[in-house]
Amino acid sequence: MFQGWRIRLREAETALDQGRLEEAGRMLAEGDLQKFLPGRLLSGKVAQRLAERARQRMLQGDFAAGWRDLQHSRQVGGESQDFLVARQELTELVLGEAEGHLRAGDAARALGVLAELDRDEPQCESWRLLRDVCRHVESARNLCRRGKFLEADAQLQAAAALRPDLPVLSARRAEYRQLHDRSRDIYQRLHQALAAASWSEALAAADRL
Repeated sequence: MFQGWRIRLREAETALDQGRLEEAGRMLAEGDLQKFLPGRLLSGKVAQRLAERARQRMLQGDFAAGWRDLQHSRQVGGESQDFLVARQELTELVLGEAEGHLRAGDAARALGVLAELDRDEPQCESWRLLRDVCRHVESARNLCRRGKFLEADAQLQAAAALRPDLPVLSARRAEYRQLHDRSRDIYQRLHQALAAASWSEALAAADRL
């Protein structure tokens, strides 16, 4: 009589051939097939295909799906060489994508990209450094919107200390300092207008502020 585990193994092979990778991995795990040599070999193939698909999805910009595939790859085949290579490549892709958004001035979107990497993976120093820079930049943006330009500049100064190679930080610092100088001049004109009871000039200054 044909052994039951071989039937389940064949079903898992069929799922793999048809591209149903998650199902193939689930069959291998639930059927306890990995204790047999053919099952372990098939698990390696499934894990490799999942790692390859993770890379393709990441290259297409679908980071969430890519990380899901990568996690499935680890569940099926452990931290194999294919998994480790794919994880390193995908980590670099995520960091590159996030830094691109940061250089374009969109720290909030950069943080969103980094959050995908934060879910399941142990974080490298480059990830933590870029996250901290993005947090400083986003904090500076919020402070600037409230008119706290010097505090905003201090946040950018902290970011620049972490990543002095990002020209967007120095450009934004110059912008905030300029806004501070302009607002200070307007404040002075406002107080002068109030002291002189020049209400139209005071209103114009208030509007500018």
